[in-house]
Amino acid sequence: MVLNNTPLRRCIDSGETVPTNELIRFVVGPEDELVPDIEGGLPGRGLWVTSTTPALARAVSRDLFSKTSRRRVRTPSDLIARVERLLVRQCQSRLGLARRAGVMVVGFEKVRSMIRAGDAAVLVAASDAGADGRAKLMGLGSSLAHVQILSREELSLAVGRENVVHAALARNRLAVQFVSDTKRLAGIRPENVALNSTRVVISDKSETRSPNETGL
Repeated sequence: MVLNNTPLRRCIDSGETVPTNELIRFVVGPEDELVPDIEGGLPGRGLWVTSTTPALARAVSRDLFSKTSRRRVRTPSDLIARVERLLVRQCQSRLGLARRAGVMVVGFEKVRSMIRAGDAAVLVAASDAGADGRAKLMGLGSSLAHVQILSREELSLAVGRENVVHAALARNRLAVQFVSDTKRLAGIRPENVALNSTRVVISDKSETRSPNETGL
């Protein structure tokens, strides 16, 4: 999953040049405290680290943020937990936007209908969803991007409904961004994974297409 024209940045842990949608950007705040910049819009010099728990842990233990910025940087003791919370919030924000834009459905039957109609691009299942229902939907949409990274509670908060287990997104830029965000989160939550990294392809036609029923 790579957005068009994704810029590259150097990871301060590995030294490798990596697409920014695989990295977490940090900046040094006014009180010299390190601040995660998940959306990449905060002012200041960016310090980039690959979005995995080991990479972040090494950057902290080796004091790479201070060494790279050539100043003493205060690193929060709960930095990795903060990054996880912010990534979860980012994923939830994408889903909320998709709901409001009418390019997302919720519920087993509506998801199944969307897949059968050929309108689905991303199949979302709660990380604590039952295996049977998930397997049935995955069987119908084996060529789709499958995401299982957010819990039932987190999905429910994202879309403003109770007990959300299954959802699907139509083929559009929000779907691309959501899958990209979930891959970054998967590096922090290795026990929960993006099940299928199938690329979501968008076009002028598909980006404006929305399903007939949003279920919301």
